[in-house]
Amino acid sequence: MLRTLVLLLLAARAASYSDDLARKASALEKTPEGRSYDPSFDKTLSDQVNPVMQSCAGLLVTSDLKAVDLVLLLGSSGSVVEGRVKPESAAGKCIRDGVSRINFPKPPAPPRLMHVRLKVNVSAHGD
Repeated sequence: MLRTLVLLLLAARAASYSDDLARKASALEKTPEGRSYDPSFDKTLSDQVNPVMQSCAGLLVTSDLKAVDLVLLLGSSGSVVEGRVKPESAAGKCIRDGVSRINFPKPPAPPRLMHVRLKVNVSAHGD
């Protein structure tokens, strides 16, 4: 198990966003540890993602971005050690950087890969 986590850590640091990393992160969600950890991760993300999206609003309004996929590598404290985004547009990078500043709950068996898909819904007018 430790060897697998170390290999995942090395893969996450060496590569840009890849569907393979997203699949590995999604597979971890199905483990007993993932099922117990994911609700606290999801709550933290949902509680803190709106300010991130607001800070990126200027870039989002001028893009045709519909969704952003993130693969996050969480360290033992719950901080994001590495973040990858798809697409690697200015808006995508802004979201990645903002989400990477969120302090998540301490994960089980760190380092831990997490896959996040955020839908983007921005109005060009100030309603």
